[in-house]
Amino acid sequence: MGTLPFVGVVYAKKLEKLNIRSVKDLFYHIPRKYLDFSKSSKIAALQIDELATVKGEVTSSVNQYTKSAKKIQIAQIADSTGKIKCIWFNQPYVVRIFHPGAQVSVAGKIGWFGREKAFISPEYEVLTSGKKALHTQGIIPVYPETSGLSSKWLRRRLSDTLKKYTKLLKDPLPPEILKKNNLMSLSQALKCIHSPTSAKNAKDARRRLAFDELLALQIASLKRKREWQKKNISSKIKINQKAIGKFVSSLPYKLTNSQNSAVGEILGDLQKDIPMNRMLEGDVGSGKTVVAAAAAFCSFENGCSDPNFSKSTL
Repeated sequence: MGTLPFVGVVYAKKLEKLNIRSVKDLFYHIPRKYLDFSKSSKIAALQIDELATVKGEVTSSVNQYTKSAKKIQIAQIADSTGKIKCIWFNQPYVVRIFHPGAQVSVAGKIGWFGREKAFISPEYEVLTSGKKALHTQGIIPVYPETSGLSSKWLRRRLSDTLKKYTKLLKDPLPPEILKKNNLMSLSQALKCIHSPTSAKNAKDARRRLAFDELLALQIASLKRKREWQKKNISSKIKINQKAIGKFVSSLPYKLTNSQNSAVGEILGDLQKDIPMNRMLEGDVGSGKTVVAAAAAFCSFENGCSDPNFSKSTL
């Protein structure tokens, strides 16, 4: 889908640290979690430990030093029902953004600042006419980040890029597959994973992207299997049922049904014209070794102990 538009050299290097080098990489930079800022409140109705969003006008903002010489930022916003303070730590630039008279939206948890209710380190944004709030309203994505590259920056870049490029996306899955598996279209899934309208919406989008990932792995596995099956073995192994029976009878115990089944499947593979590609799986003590020993015995019976016997047979 091409390179990222309007991204300079400095930010391009930062994005590379997150393995983002193209528009497609950006689209598939999936949020690690979401913040639920879907509840909008009036200031007078805010409660301690509540997660909420408030819109208001900045009435004051200052940098202030604590007794331990740490700098904190205190801004006060007001709506028609009251006033509340917003507190940040070591973010002096906030004061320049929260200048008196600015219309802002803040979202976060309500805590105590002294004896007053306050937003502690809230998310924020200045409200601009005609622009959607990306950081403080609704279900907000939080991304894997790196130094100098915040979730706030990524949200803005994704918002702009999704509008431009999602129409160009071609869905690799046909409509009947989407319908059968109750899946979103690819463009819808990418929009919803980065800008969900609800927790379920985000979950459904993640399910579609997970389906694509698993499908790609399965296709790659089948492709490798077909390539493997094109190879011809140099020497076919013949199964001497009498010798195998004698080998099994010589064991100090009787094989279980599962062990017999595994031995039968492996010996069946060894008789084919293509190399065997099989994984023997089982708990500790389930008898994997004796099953492997049976296969090794058949190989021995076919002269595999001869150093000239081709290893590609095994």
